[in-house]
Amino acid sequence: MPSASAELTAVVSLESPRPAPGKPRTIVFDAGIYWSSSPDAAPLIAALRFYNDINYTFDDEGGFNFSGYQVVKMRKGAEVPSDGLTETDYDMVGDIIQLIPILGGAKSVNPKQGFTRAMLRVAGTVDSVDVSNFSFCVPATQWTSADSTGVLPVKACIPSESKWPDRKKALPATNSVVSFTGYLSSVDRDGGDNGTVKHFEVEVARHLDFLARGSYSPASTPSPNGLRKLGNGRRKLRFNFDDNATDAPSTPSPKALGKRPMREDSEESLYGDSIDSPSNAKQRRLDLSIGGKENTALPDVA
Repeated sequence: MPSASAELTAVVSLESPRPAPGKPRTIVFDAGIYWSSSPDAAPLIAALRFYNDINYTFDDEGGFNFSGYQVVKMRKGAEVPSDGLTETDYDMVGDIIQLIPILGGAKSVNPKQGFTRAMLRVAGTVDSVDVSNFSFCVPATQWTSADSTGVLPVKACIPSESKWPDRKKALPATNSVVSFTGYLSSVDRDGGDNGTVKHFEVEVARHLDFLARGSYSPASTPSPNGLRKLGNGRRKLRFNFDDNATDAPSTPSPKALGKRPMREDSEESLYGDSIDSPSNAKQRRLDLSIGGKENTALPDVA
């Protein structure tokens, strides 16, 4: 199956941090992925890995973060160290590639404002096309730490509110290579809401590129009006953090990182004093309520 790429960006709660087997600097989390603005949509559950090269300290009860991660569908045989959940409890496995703490915790995230809509970016080969439903499927096969040959089955649908007046002309052909971005709109499962995921459905309303075609060259360049010049003739944006320092909200400053080599096999503690040792940690249940306990703690760096 051709290689592909799938990256999900969403609000996520990270819980039960524990080291990956044989890799003490890599942390495995049970994650609740808030993908829909609907209050009736249950969060997706994923096992996500994070290479802690800057010594973040994570709360055992979970913290809210804005994260980007490469994911595949959970399947039997994926390497997920258990912490109370089983293979059938997870929808995805993957690797965190971006992690931004959310100030104010869960109370600062309002699903009704659409802030919890998850965005999926996919590049891969089209497997099938359904003209009657204006949709096409891409099985995104990619490497992740837990599953080196995993697949994220994606069904992309072009909605009536898209930028294309004729949606049929926007559909790619089978076996063509495309790249697209859209909001995760639904999760199709076998056997109802608690069944195994068949595919993840994405609404592609604006961004769809055919990678086999020539690149686009703009006819004109944007006007530079209002931009400031640098000494070498280059221009920069008007906004400057130094000019707006008095208006910026106060946030904790991270401690300076020590200039010491980072090794995957280092035995140095990655968790700090806020959680138990993984060997003594009591079994914890994954609390996925977005209106649940507020967590205002930010990760610290050592």
